[in-house]
Amino acid sequence: MSRPLTTALVLTILANLILLLPGPLALQVLAVLFLTILVPGALLVRLLIGPSEALHELLEHGVYAVAVGVGILVVALLWLSYIPGPLTRAMALTGFDTLILGLWVACWRSEARAQQASRSSLEWDGDLGRIRREAHRVGRFPGLRLPSLAQRKSVKAFQKPSQRSASFRVRTLTTSERWLLIGAMALLLIASPFRLVHLGYSEFYSDEARAVLRATGVIQGYDDVLFIHRKGPVEILIPTAIYVLTGYLTEAYARLPFAIANITGVIAVFLLGRRMFSPIAGWLAALLLAFDGYLIAFARFVEYQSIVFLTSTAVLLSLYRLYCSSQASPTRLFTLAAWLLTAGLLSHYEAALVLFPAFFLLAAICRHRSSPISPSSAALPLLVVALPLASFYIPFVVHPNFQATWTYITARRIGDELLYNNVADFFQRTALYSGVFVIGLMALLSLIGLALLYRRSLSGPGGWLLTGAATLVLLLTAWNSRWMRFSDTDWLIVPWALLLTVAWLLPRTSIEHRTVLLWWGLPMLIALFLVAKPRTHVYVFFPGWMLLAGWTLSQGWNWLRNQASVRITYAVGTLSVAAMAVISGYYAYLLFLRSTPETVLTYEQNLPMSYYPFRELPEGELYGFPLNNGWKVIGMLYRRGEIQGDYDVNEDPWVPSWYTRGQNRCGRTATWYFLMKHLKPDEAIRTLPESYRQRGFQLWGMVEVNGIPKLEVYRQTDGPIEPRKWRLEEWEAAFDRGTTPEFPLDDPIVIPPIEHPLHINLDGKLWLEGYDLEPDSSLRPGDTLRLRLYWRAQWPLSESYTVFNQLRSEAGEIVGQLDGIPVCGRRPTYKWDPGEFITDTYVIEIKPDALPGTYTLYTGMYLPETGERLTIVDEAGHPMSNEIELAQIHIR
Repeated sequence: MSRPLTTALVLTILANLILLLPGPLALQVLAVLFLTILVPGALLVRLLIGPSEALHELLEHGVYAVAVGVGILVVALLWLSYIPGPLTRAMALTGFDTLILGLWVACWRSEARAQQASRSSLEWDGDLGRIRREAHRVGRFPGLRLPSLAQRKSVKAFQKPSQRSASFRVRTLTTSERWLLIGAMALLLIASPFRLVHLGYSEFYSDEARAVLRATGVIQGYDDVLFIHRKGPVEILIPTAIYVLTGYLTEAYARLPFAIANITGVIAVFLLGRRMFSPIAGWLAALLLAFDGYLIAFARFVEYQSIVFLTSTAVLLSLYRLYCSSQASPTRLFTLAAWLLTAGLLSHYEAALVLFPAFFLLAAICRHRSSPISPSSAALPLLVVALPLASFYIPFVVHPNFQATWTYITARRIGDELLYNNVADFFQRTALYSGVFVIGLMALLSLIGLALLYRRSLSGPGGWLLTGAATLVLLLTAWNSRWMRFSDTDWLIVPWALLLTVAWLLPRTSIEHRTVLLWWGLPMLIALFLVAKPRTHVYVFFPGWMLLAGWTLSQGWNWLRNQASVRITYAVGTLSVAAMAVISGYYAYLLFLRSTPETVLTYEQNLPMSYYPFRELPEGELYGFPLNNGWKVIGMLYRRGEIQGDYDVNEDPWVPSWYTRGQNRCGRTATWYFLMKHLKPDEAIRTLPESYRQRGFQLWGMVEVNGIPKLEVYRQTDGPIEPRKWRLEEWEAAFDRGTTPEFPLDDPIVIPPIEHPLHINLDGKLWLEGYDLEPDSSLRPGDTLRLRLYWRAQWPLSESYTVFNQLRSEAGEIVGQLDGIPVCGRRPTYKWDPGEFITDTYVIEIKPDALPGTYTLYTGMYLPETGERLTIVDEAGHPMSNEIELAQIHIR
């Protein structure tokens, strides 16, 4: 048994012991990462591409192991979640242990076969000359050193270097390997602090809270919780692994796998650039990404972007490895690339953008290899892609909620116009995340890089003409991003597409440059000119962009080295890197590490204009920045009973749902109002609404974070109140110890089961899918009736309908009624997407003077402007009524 297989077995046993025995949460999370990602990923990589002792291949194997392990985790938990009932720790442990055991046995058998083949390939017969000739002829043992007389007695002396005993594997690193190791370690030391320090300071943002709440739904056994999510399941299932195996989930540990993937992606870009261009080009590209604000933000965020970044880079790294090696097995490396692509596509649809450079590399591989690649080499990779993707995306597409997902993607994100121009938004948003100087630097490096490609093929006037055209287009775009707008259409995509296409088609443009241009250029054109709201999704073209910039800088390095002495060259290079590290590093510290004050929350006072010259933040949500409102105090106050009852808040439902542990939010019945700080500059959401002031809401308390007042707590009361104060630091640890997955979940986190299913058509516009009633037995006058309605939109609605609920007798006497905008006024019908599922709750009070008898509960919808009700129609479309009879209620 080889040492790596022994290590994998020992780590698996230790991880199981740590998870089964009580211990520190940090140690348990580390055990989860080894058990679900690192060990199975390393075993599958070893099975696919075998062992290696070369340092650069060991680093590549590490990159593959993390990326492959993420895919293994997601597919394994996806299939486990399909088992009816809750997802338990025993199920998860059994599933991953079985998977590891299967991979371990497969690796052991593969190595045993290789060892047996090695022993039989060359037998000792005492003829040293014959051994030398045979080794030289087959080329299997380059640099073969013959054993001593004592060693000749053992056949192990003639095994492959990777299979010899430890005494025959000891060697020193070469100069290039030492520099490779130094470069990788330097990148780790630069990238890690910005991605790991204070990782748990910020509370969950909206999208993060949605992911961890739905992870709770997976553990509780909700069957379709993954299919109502509008993208892949990665950002749900990765925190699910930690949650189900440890029983707790905190912000830092939920984000940790994404931070690790992000750091690994930086190393992957370094290795890819090293293979494609040169070590200095790869290192500089990775350095630019290490300081990139988008990637730093995504590393500190529970969402899919870091996984897409890592897997896309690893796909191209594995394919380029096959392109460079004529001896590598196409089937094995195609399978590796297919699995990496699968992990990316289970994260988000935008991972498909890597298919442009990937297919180009595949074509180059087919042309480059001396022997043709058989069609059978693609059978296993196609199966690897098809089976996991089909197991998720087929039920995802056939689910009734997919219509709402499709509307959201096409109408709200992609848009319905032909062309867009998002250059101004891209400039402002990137200036916030990375600093305005980064945009100028990258624009300059892009221009120089294109000029070098033009001049490489066209050394005469043609090269200078194209360079001048690129310069002019860049200057005009910087001066006015709308300079190509004619009539109602912006045609800025045309000159940029032409400049990139010409560079790609030039005859002396290398395979490597064409791959990078596809990885950068096509996603950039799509994001900036073909999508209505790209926002932070522009990160998809950053890895290719930085590789082009790294190559451009390496050309400058080579030019300087030819023009000046070695000492001057290294001095200029060192000073340049140091200056960039100081400028970018300080800005990254201000934005992502400093929490007192929180820079973006107080950007007008604490964001230097030299970095961010705008006096307003970009539109849309902002993520990854330090922001803590002290929600854990509210959760503890609910747990201790000091706060009871419904609440409302100036935030979407995701964040408070996590920290209040499932307490009901409804503005109609709220007795509490929580006012939190936002990164948005809109003052309307930073003050208590006037409607609540009129209802008698007064300041009841204030949560302080680092001594700074944050979350304000208002309570409905008649008498005067002496506001209280709480310090987050005194409550935080206790809240974290109570973050178990046992708390109530509701729509829109999950689709709850319907007690009384229906499928009633309201005028061809809406479906009433059913209702719940509590209690559904007899009531007394003055009691309350809790009615929950389940709606689904059939078509986009332009009107805002009001729901009516009436409890009345046969004579028409109404003893209980409540009308209102759906979902406590938060989801008017004109905001519903077709196919979207809506849970709508009403608490109806029975009149105190209601007479005993049997009453009927009716519901329906009407337009408040005219009073016109939606008509109930049958399957043939014939009108039946304008109200729906739900149940008979007995009043004693």
